[in-house]
Amino acid sequence: MKLLWFLSVVLSVSALMLVSAGCTRRGVAAQAAADPGGSAGGAAEEGQSEPVTAVPVLKPQRVPLERKTTQPATVYPNFEAKIYAKCSGYLKELRADIGQKVQKDEVLGVVWLPEMEKSLETQEKTVERLKAEEARAQAGVALAEADLVSSRGAVAQAQAEITKAQAQGTADHAEYQRIQELVSNKSVADRLLDEARKTFESSQAAQAAADASLAVAKAQVTVAEAKLQAAKADLKIAKAETAIAEKKLDELKTLMSYAELKAPFAGMVTERCVDPGDLVTQSTSGQPLFTVADVDTVRVRATVPEADVPWVREGAVATLNVAAIAGRGFTGKVSRIAGSVDESTRTMLVEVDLPNSTGELRPGMYGELTLVLEHKDNALVLPARVVRHDEQGHAFVYTVTSDNVVHKTAVVTGMDTGAEIEILSPLEGGERIVDATITTLNDGQRVSVQE
Repeated sequence: MKLLWFLSVVLSVSALMLVSAGCTRRGVAAQAAADPGGSAGGAAEEGQSEPVTAVPVLKPQRVPLERKTTQPATVYPNFEAKIYAKCSGYLKELRADIGQKVQKDEVLGVVWLPEMEKSLETQEKTVERLKAEEARAQAGVALAEADLVSSRGAVAQAQAEITKAQAQGTADHAEYQRIQELVSNKSVADRLLDEARKTFESSQAAQAAADASLAVAKAQVTVAEAKLQAAKADLKIAKAETAIAEKKLDELKTLMSYAELKAPFAGMVTERCVDPGDLVTQSTSGQPLFTVADVDTVRVRATVPEADVPWVREGAVATLNVAAIAGRGFTGKVSRIAGSVDESTRTMLVEVDLPNSTGELRPGMYGELTLVLEHKDNALVLPARVVRHDEQGHAFVYTVTSDNVVHKTAVVTGMDTGAEIEILSPLEGGERIVDATITTLNDGQRVSVQE
């Protein structure tokens, strides 16, 4: 009995094992039918050439490509001047208002300066007086020059008298000696010698008097020269005082000219903050009396991020779009770049001059400025979704060979517009590139292609 029981148990276990093995084979067969590429069908797959994964593909395209950046922008006038009063007074006349176009040097308003008007009148009289004193000093110089000429004439006359006295003295001395010799020979009376001696002595006295007259004349010349120098110095002082007074008068006239508030250039009055009769004070800060802006040309200012700075160039095409003027773009070129990056914002200022003869663009308007940073006519591009990146950040794409085998191909990228990426190498344009797909692909994997 025990043997029969043992045999029945063995047979039962064997039957259960056979049933389990049959179920397992049916499960594997079912899984292989549902997933031909699964592990259960791996042995069968090795003998087949049909692809197991379908992928969409596309080819690189040659298209014109532009690198652009769009940044917030504000419209400014080409030039703007704030007009302040140079002198304190009362606004006498108002000749311009906001929105009015004005020409260069056109009067916007007139300030009444009563104190300065009186100072100007006083200074004009002072100049007249000093000019009269200058004329008197000039006459003094002329008189001194005449005195000097007269003194020099007296010297010449004294020298002539000396010459005459010397000649007369020589003649009288010779006569005295001749008479003395005659007296010695008893040829003439002694009385004649006495007369000759007196005549000779008289000649010597006359010569001494002539010498004294010459000394006096020379002294008078020295005095006349000193008087001339003094007169010239007085004239120089008078001229200097007149020049100082005239400079002061010119200064007052210049200050009086500031009574007329003028436009520094042709433009439009964009601000008026004064009324007739208002007291205006000299100032260079605070609220201006008028603001004049040149809006025939406007400056559009925008800041570009540091990443775009290397690509910004003067002359680059720029387009302004203003929300207030829908459907209209204003195109110009980059006129100026700051040349340095602001450390606090990491941006660089860019200015674009736009003609504005119609006045559509108003200072203060907000818009978006699009700059063309780079342009290529025949760039090889792929959609941005096709280019993938590995863990190190290196770009690659999946290429499909003619026999439908996938290869992971590293690529060098160029411009990135957000929608398209330029491929610099190694693609040439005829390759089949796997489009965006959620399927995980392996290098060397065989696929079916969906063109």
